[in-house]
Amino acid sequence: AWKCPELVEHGAAHKALAVEEAARLLYVGMTRARDHLIICGAHAGSGKEGFAAPSWWSWISAGLKTLPPTGLRELVPTGAGTPVSAQVWGAPPPAPGAGSAAGLTQSPTAIPDWIDRAPPETGRRVRRIAPSALGQIGTARPVIAPTGPEAAARLRRGTLIHRLLQWLPELEPGAQAAAAGRYLAVEGRGLPEGMAGDIAASVLAVLSHPDFAPLFGPGSRAEATLAGRGPGLPDGLWVAGTVDRLVVTQAEVLIVDYKTSRQAPERPDDVDPSFLAQMAAYRTVARAAWPGHVVRCALVWTDGPGLMTLPDHLLDDALDGLRAAA
Repeated sequence: AWKCPELVEHGAAHKALAVEEAARLLYVGMTRARDHLIICGAHAGSGKEGFAAPSWWSWISAGLKTLPPTGLRELVPTGAGTPVSAQVWGAPPPAPGAGSAAGLTQSPTAIPDWIDRAPPETGRRVRRIAPSALGQIGTARPVIAPTGPEAAARLRRGTLIHRLLQWLPELEPGAQAAAAGRYLAVEGRGLPEGMAGDIAASVLAVLSHPDFAPLFGPGSRAEATLAGRGPGLPDGLWVAGTVDRLVVTQAEVLIVDYKTSRQAPERPDDVDPSFLAQMAAYRTVARAAWPGHVVRCALVWTDGPGLMTLPDHLLDDALDGLRAAA
């Protein structure tokens, strides 16, 4: 029967890759085994030997046939079945019960007395939560999140702004605008008309604003992980999250989170309580991690742009609210 040459060539290449992968895995097994290496030969294939030619069994048999096996036996399955050959190289394992002859002794192990006792009470269960979810403690979560084209576009907008603010500070200021344009030309496909330009303008405004210079200077890190607990958190609560920007100097720690909402509040008192709870959790973990440092928290509103420092009394109140809700 005629066969398409392209399919024949593709099938041969696929088979060669499969054989190459099988050989690689066999090499891994042979070089990792410490005491024993067991190679099983499946009774498959059209060969008289009962196994496929490119198989581990055939390779092992051909490669080690010059070594005298210490044992060769036929294993017959229970009931009807084809005997399975087994070739053993190296010293055979000791027979059961031969431990004493080898100088080893076995003694019965006493059952520990705690086996019949209930485990002791460990106290309150530890909970781990992302700081962004702290505002939901004690409140009902929405059943369905807002959906639709506009919501999806806003979500993509926020994601792209975060990524550009993470990567562009690594470039020279003169190269940032062109890099943002190249990135958005690919990742911003399908956005509403004008949104890509709005994203680039918002990001570049943040990066060039003199008030934000310390955020991208020495001692600053993007996407920094803060995890643990600190004074003031509810009992048994551990937080683990990633801050958009972390600045650590010899005397101060600055924690910054980017907010891409189009309507930034005019004053810190009007900030969403969930944002305050999130930053309060970051602050207490940072205080435990850097004792003796002054820890400040701030929000960067990308539309404006604006840098808003959060007063300690608002964060203290948010922490009190978390304890009361927990």
